[in-house]
Amino acid sequence: MIGKSNRVYEVLNLKRSLTLKMIWKLHQELGIPAESLIKQPVQAHNS
Repeated sequence: MIGKSNRVYEVLNLKRSLTLKMIWKLHQELGIPAESLIKQPVQAHNS
């Protein structure tokens, strides 16, 4: 749904964003709400 293992690694490690095509496939195949895939990840704040 996302691509080869190196692409999955990059997405999971926030080195690459999901494309609209990837988001659509994940939504259709796994039922993941598209809104949750579109949101930017929350960054931890260092104080």
